[in-house]
Amino acid sequence: MDHEHRLVRATAWVPTGTAVVLAPLHALARFATSDGKEDLDSGVVRFWAEPVARALRPLLDWSDTDTVYRAYGKAWPVLIAATIVSAVLVRGSRRPGRLERWGWRLTLPGLTLMALGLFGFFWIGLDIAYLVAGLPGFLLAVAGSVLLGIALLRDGFRPWLVPALLLGWLPLTSR
Repeated sequence: MDHEHRLVRATAWVPTGTAVVLAPLHALARFATSDGKEDLDSGVVRFWAEPVARALRPLLDWSDTDTVYRAYGKAWPVLIAATIVSAVLVRGSRRPGRLERWGWRLTLPGLTLMALGLFGFFWIGLDIAYLVAGLPGFLLAVAGSVLLGIALLRDGFRPWLVPALLLGWLPLTSR
């Protein structure tokens, strides 16, 4: 494996590992807010969230609920930016076919809009930022990820988990 491929792998795993830890913690912080309480109406969410929230109480009650939620949310634009860097490195190391090119053309701008929307929401406090940039970016990135996932699976991309997760993004984030 050459130096460039090692760099791509290292760059990709840092935000991925951080997001795996942060996502449930940020979700638990959201469930404690007035806007997020309704998420606990789902029995599946309540099943895992209530015992985990009790176990992680010191990580969730160090300030008021909105402050905790917004503080953890500040990591998302940074993690998405790192993901964009990783994606650009992967894209640069491949000779994509037409479907994959369209996947990249939708996914990368979508991720960029998401990062901008989340930055505006969590860092600047512009609640409208996510609706204006983040949500359209999410929809664009999901559409691109489906195309990208199909193309990468078809082309035998390794590890296969990457295109599988790209294809699973929408169902995994839907309620």
